[in-house]
Amino acid sequence: MARVAMRAIFLILALMLPGDAVAEAADEGVDQVQEGMSEDEAATILEDLDLNKDGKVDKEELLKTDEDDAGEGGFAEMLEKHFPAADADGDGALDSKELATLIDLFSKDEEL
Repeated sequence: MARVAMRAIFLILALMLPGDAVAEAADEGVDQVQEGMSEDEAATILEDLDLNKDGKVDKEELLKTDEDDAGEGGFAEMLEKHFPAADADGDGALDSKELATLIDLFSKDEEL
């Protein structure tokens, strides 16, 4: 499961970080990149993931980022596990603050 969580985190980071920054993040460790993620950083990620441009990202939009990893313990399973906890207002979609929470939950799950 750790490999899948790491993949999901790097998938999200790849959308946010320019060029070799993802490779540098791998060298430094995801925790250092994840610590202190601001709402502005999460908003940048959200802009890339928000396919319908409604200002939020739902499960369908997130699942489209990793359609190749549908197996047990995969991204979809982790999303099902953590999405409800991240969706603080329960509207079925994540704003930038909630997306930052989801990324944090994925990161913590990877540590286990």
